[in-house]
Amino acid sequence: MTSETAPAELVRSKEKRNLFRWRPDQQWEAYLFIAPSLIGFTVFVFLAVAASLGISALNWGLSGPKGFVGLENYIQLLRDRVFWKAFGNTVFYIVTIVPLQLAIGLAIAVALNTAIRARDTFRMVYFLPVVTTIVAGAIVFRLILSKTG
Repeated sequence: MTSETAPAELVRSKEKRNLFRWRPDQQWEAYLFIAPSLIGFTVFVFLAVAASLGISALNWGLSGPKGFVGLENYIQLLRDRVFWKAFGNTVFYIVTIVPLQLAIGLAIAVALNTAIRARDTFRMVYFLPVVTTIVAGAIVFRLILSKTG
């Protein structure tokens, strides 16, 4: 009876491939890694939304008694002209400004990545405000923290 052993390189490469593979028995570890984020998300989003909905059903002021009013606050909101003006402004912003910003951003990204004449100049002009802000902040803090004033 003969037995063959695999070359050491083959065994190592197989171990290396299996090192990053997910196995079903590792599921609890995945939940353990996700748990802090889920707890934070639950506390700061779900509980805040629930508290906001609960408070919105109350007559809540800085002074005076607080009482349950149900949906009366929402009915009053829907009758308010200022709310509808703000709602219209928001819809206008979503329909016009957001797509315009996306189109301009896409055009700039394409311009930065295509072979056009003066591409390097365009990249420099585009990135200059970032560098200028950092340099200005460094100069200000150097003056603030200097011993000679």
